[in-house]
Amino acid sequence: MNRGLATRPRPQPLALVLALLLTAVLAACGGADGNPATVTAQAPAPPVPAPPPASGPLSTGGCPSSAKLQPVVGVWQNITPDDFKTPSNMETWNVSVNPVDNAVYATAGNGTNGGGGTVAGPDTAGTGVYRSTDCGLSFNKVSTGTNARLLEKGSPFGLMSDPTNANVLYTSVGYGAPSHLFKSIDAGRNWVDLLDDAAFMSHFQYGGFVRAFTIDPRDARHLLVIFHESCFDGVLQSQGGWGKAGVVDPGLQWSCNEPDRDGNCTNPATRQACNGQCMDQGIACVAETLDAGSNWRLTKGAEPFVNADGGMIGFLPPATAGGPSAWVYGYPNGNLWYSGNAGASWNAQPLLQYAQTGGYMSSPYAASDGKLYLAAAGGVYVADPSVAPLGTAWTKIDNSPLSNSIVDDGSRFFVAWQFASGGGEWMNAAPLNSRSAWQKQALDSGMVRGGYLYADRQRHVIYSANGVSGLWRMFTQ
Repeated sequence: MNRGLATRPRPQPLALVLALLLTAVLAACGGADGNPATVTAQAPAPPVPAPPPASGPLSTGGCPSSAKLQPVVGVWQNITPDDFKTPSNMETWNVSVNPVDNAVYATAGNGTNGGGGTVAGPDTAGTGVYRSTDCGLSFNKVSTGTNARLLEKGSPFGLMSDPTNANVLYTSVGYGAPSHLFKSIDAGRNWVDLLDDAAFMSHFQYGGFVRAFTIDPRDARHLLVIFHESCFDGVLQSQGGWGKAGVVDPGLQWSCNEPDRDGNCTNPATRQACNGQCMDQGIACVAETLDAGSNWRLTKGAEPFVNADGGMIGFLPPATAGGPSAWVYGYPNGNLWYSGNAGASWNAQPLLQYAQTGGYMSSPYAASDGKLYLAAAGGVYVADPSVAPLGTAWTKIDNSPLSNSIVDDGSRFFVAWQFASGGGEWMNAAPLNSRSAWQKQALDSGMVRGGYLYADRQRHVIYSANGVSGLWRMFTQ
């Protein structure tokens, strides 16, 4: 071996080289017998088609269908989660759809219907918050994290989605422990008590019992809350304050079965007697936050907001004069009130007396026709911006039924009356261009009570939370 020198291959005879070349050509083009040569490399396998969605192809409104339930236009379909059915006195209270991702949220409870526990436990009155991503075909409980148990201690009085953020939800808990407003920033898993401030809650008769709340359509960080109790600012009336709970207008009548909670019944100047029993009532107030619940201020409601059994609080549409300072407030035993200056002063809307049937009214509803509507026990009312600034003048629509919830699908109004039962007149509809032509709607036999309506205009679905009748949906096109 010669170290350091590369070894060269030995030269081959020319005949041998030609033979090897011919063999290679035959192998590539075909055998010597003319038949194709055998190919050892495997051809690529054809692509495997993606499996179909678990719930089937998309159908009406972009919602999936299944063998169990297929979207059908104009037919109410029962989509009640199983956990909302046990025990039998459960009531579906709320339904809300987040317009960012079309997720459907719903809540149920029995705290005002006899109680007796729920699927969440024997010491509960609410189910917590459930979520559907398939237009109600299936629901999963999402409130399983921090403070989730507090949501189950009472009945879910309210539920709203932040219209600009798919992860933000608000809910209020009636007769809970506490009966406060809660917020989630992770699509319902964990919750924080927005009113967990002892000093702030000391202004309230029962420590902050939230009745209703609303979100500003201009700014989702701007919320208003009303309460199921009296409030005061801690300053004596003689010094310009709201006074203590129990100080009321001398001529104002209210219920006569309230106990003396703060000693005002011993003072003739602050007492009203009803059949020998002292009426210890105060005024109502509105809580406002501009930063999604981090900070709050209280403003006095207009008299005679006594005991604040508030049916609703609402903002007016973005184009309304007064902007975010334009509010309306209604409650079951009085009129609708309007404020154009964030509660500094209030004006009554006398056309909206509806206490004769004891129902609550809807929040102001901005319909597809550019007008504002209210569903109330006295009928359906409209505020037309071509007649007067929105919120300052209301007219009852002829032949309109008693109602407390209203939506539209772009061509028709739907109104519901929560307190009707036995298939009464709880659901009616009328064309937007013929508002007095109301017609009772055909309902499923299982819908034995009125409900709270929510219209998902993107997917053309109307949802109805029907108390003991459960949760329903109907496709409109």
